[in-house]
Amino acid sequence: MTSRIAALSLLVGLALTGCGSAGDAVDSPGSEATGTPASASTTSVPAADGETVEGDGYSYRIPEGWGEPDEEVAGFDPDTLISQDDVSDGFGDNLNVLKLPAPPDADADAVEEQALQELRAVGATEVEVGERAVIDGAEAAHVSGVMSLGSQKYTIEQYYPVRDDSLYVATFSFSPTVDQAARDDLARSVLASWQWS
Repeated sequence: MTSRIAALSLLVGLALTGCGSAGDAVDSPGSEATGTPASASTTSVPAADGETVEGDGYSYRIPEGWGEPDEEVAGFDPDTLISQDDVSDGFGDNLNVLKLPAPPDADADAVEEQALQELRAVGATEVEVGERAVIDGAEAAHVSGVMSLGSQKYTIEQYYPVRDDSLYVATFSFSPTVDQAARDDLARSVLASWQWS
C-alpha cells in the first residue's frame, strides 16, 4: 500500500496547482481534526446538484460552477477530474479521483495510517486525520494537509473509500483563501451525491 499512496501524493503535488476550467445528505465533519480516527458525525449537508460525472464504478454530481478542465495536466491521468470554472485568486479548486487496486485487508484504519505517513514523506505540512465519511455505504478515511508547488500553497482534503477490490482516492484541492467550513461543505456535498455502480 505504501507505494500506491506515495504515488498518489506525488501526483497531487505535481499536477493540481493552478488547475482550473474555462437533494440527498451526508455526514458532516466536526470543527477540527483530532489527529486520531474519528467516526462520521450525524449532521448533514445537501448533496451537490450540478452535472453528473461518471467514473469507473461510481458517479457523483458536481457543484454549480464546476466542470471538466479545458486542458489536460501533463503526466497526470486520474479517473475523473473536475475544477471550478471561475478562478479569481490564481488557484482553481478541484477534485480528482483515482481508482487503485486495494491492498489485502485494507480498511479505513490501515489506509488512514499509511496516508498520514506518505503525505508527510512527500512534504505535506499540517497533516491531520479528519472525521471519516460514509460514501454510499462505504466508510472512508479522511486526511488533510497543506501542499506546495513553488510559491503556491494549497490545502487538500482526501477521502479513501474501499469497495470490493479497489481503493478510491478522492482528493479535493483548495486555495488557501477557502476556510475549513467551506472546504468541508463542498467536499461533503459532492460525496453525498456519490453512487456506486
